[in-house]
Amino acid sequence: MHIFELHTYKIDLFFPEIPIAQVKEKVKSLLTQSSVQRICKEITNLDFYFFSIGYLREDSQLVELAQECGMSIDDLRKASIIGDYLFNTIDENGKLVSSGLEGLAFNLSLHQLNQLALDNQKRIVAVAGGNKKLSVIRAGIEARLFNILITDEGTAIQLLEKVS
Repeated sequence: MHIFELHTYKIDLFFPEIPIAQVKEKVKSLLTQSSVQRICKEITNLDFYFFSIGYLREDSQLVELAQECGMSIDDLRKASIIGDYLFNTIDENGKLVSSGLEGLAFNLSLHQLNQLALDNQKRIVAVAGGNKKLSVIRAGIEARLFNILITDEGTAIQLLEKVS
């Protein structure tokens, strides 16, 4: 019989009364606190990670955040951004593209995601499907940002056709 300890974490921080220009300073300040540093360290030591993949669409959190910072979805597209992994904006090759939104979220970096996905002891699970997310999923495969994909049959077939 195996006995194990189970912990789950979900952290959402909102600063509704603070102007977006001050949020980066708040986040930066919070990252210096030992309790937040401990949580960040614990996050990188987890065995399983589940997250969805975002693509650029008008009603996405990424686009809403960009609009709060004075950018439009077209500005993001002009920067070659096709979507995001945990608010890390990427191009079609899965490379990080600066969006000006860095520092507004507590998140794992693309480098951390890649390192975790390469660790055979970790399960980095991306949950995404549909034609609109296909290029963002492919970019994540290219950059090795996850090691398990949960998707629909149509998306899986399209991904496999591209490989063969």
